[in-house]
Amino acid sequence: MLLLVTGLFAFLALQQTQVERARGEARAAADQKVVELLSYDHRTIATDIGARMALLTGQFKEDYGALLRDVVIPAATQQQLTTRSSVVSSSVAGDDGIDQVQVVMFLNQTTQSSASPDPTLSGSRLHVTMEKKDGDWLVAELTPV
Repeated sequence: MLLLVTGLFAFLALQQTQVERARGEARAAADQKVVELLSYDHRTIATDIGARMALLTGQFKEDYGALLRDVVIPAATQQQLTTRSSVVSSSVAGDDGIDQVQVVMFLNQTTQSSASPDPTLSGSRLHVTMEKKDGDWLVAELTPV
């Protein structure tokens, strides 16, 4: 009986360690990948599509690709937009096991354009779903809050 209880505690401890590791990895990946997704330069955005799409998974990958091609690239090119994003703070909001983690992020974005060469600062709050696919944490959903 003691062996069974000890085994159960060891299993639960291992599971908790895996969940905590997943949370840390997903948060770090979100901090890096969301900044890449939300930062762009009108001179290179059209050639960056492949690299951006590699950061995504699921339906969001298709939605982001369409938004990028249909809205963002034409507007960025026409208005000569450059946007830089940075993480102010992020935190894990929850998880669905070790392969899906919810992250809440606070970002600052600085935007410049041909019409407004002085940088404009804005803040954003996001809810991000990260999913682990083939050993890599990818953005599965990004929703403004």
